[in-house]
Amino acid sequence: MRRLQTDAPFVHVGRAGDPDLRWLVGAPLPPEPCAYLLCNGEPTLYVSESASLVFTRAVTGRVEMTDGDPTVALADALPGSDVVHAPRHLPHDAALRVEQSGHDLRSTTAVADARTRKDEAEQTMLADAAQAAREGVECAREVLTADGADAPVVPGDDSTPGERLRRRVASAVADAGATPAVRVDGVFQVGSPVVIDTTARVAGYHARMARTLVVGGDGGAVRRAQVAAESALRVAVGEATPETDVDWLADEVRAELGSFGVDAVDGVVVAGTGLARREAPLVGTDATLDPGSTLVVAPAARVPERKEVVRVADTLVVGEEGAGARVLGRGSESSHG
Repeated sequence: MRRLQTDAPFVHVGRAGDPDLRWLVGAPLPPEPCAYLLCNGEPTLYVSESASLVFTRAVTGRVEMTDGDPTVALADALPGSDVVHAPRHLPHDAALRVEQSGHDLRSTTAVADARTRKDEAEQTMLADAAQAAREGVECAREVLTADGADAPVVPGDDSTPGERLRRRVASAVADAGATPAVRVDGVFQVGSPVVIDTTARVAGYHARMARTLVVGGDGGAVRRAQVAAESALRVAVGEATPETDVDWLADEVRAELGSFGVDAVDGVVVAGTGLARREAPLVGTDATLDPGSTLVVAPAARVPERKEVVRVADTLVVGEEGAGARVLGRGSESSHG
């Protein structure tokens, strides 16, 4: 389990799906509530006796099984009546129990700050997820290249072409060892853009890749929007360096789209990723990038004089000063089918 840099006892309570607690424990959480205590540099996890735990060797710390609410055991284990730190989103009942035990509970951003910088093991899991997402995109590319704008047809399957392709892409991501979340948007006809937007999860870590594929395109407005989106993505990769302001980076992405005379589609174009699909560093929080920050950059351009959208996305990790950002899961490719 993780040991934070804190000068006071630290507590958190949560269950499966809580990215902060998952990060602290370093292993999948059970559906039952768990309570984490860091005291004198030693982490302890309190879980009910009925909890099903599958911990790996990476979990280093004490695990205490309780016959009741783990939060009670946590509060009882707190020393004296000193200050106790916790994340701002500590559940209300847990906060009350800590305060009722005579402690001064104060919020801290220690976990959020620490999670912003991904260590080598976390970067490896994100790279595996990005590679799986890439496998999904390449599957779509192969299918559309082989079947053209007609899309794959399965006898007896009356689902839409987009849904059939989505299932094929999701299967490719799963075969690559990741949990998929796939969106396929567009009209399956010659010259129209089809967006393949794939998120893959490995060991809880999310990576995203999106590409816009065009079957039999002859350039024109669609190609112009596509070149703009790809250029905006390259700009972001080049500018994603330590101490870069995240708001400024997002503005640069939109400005690059505008330099091609296309409009940016409303939505998030830059956001951190990790154990949550969207996490710090985030636009609008005065955040700056650190070495080890991981981002999804997702420019989206509106095709001039048409309703269609071209979207691309990559997951990248910020390097040390002077090293530049590294795009995860990316190889040599062309987005234009």
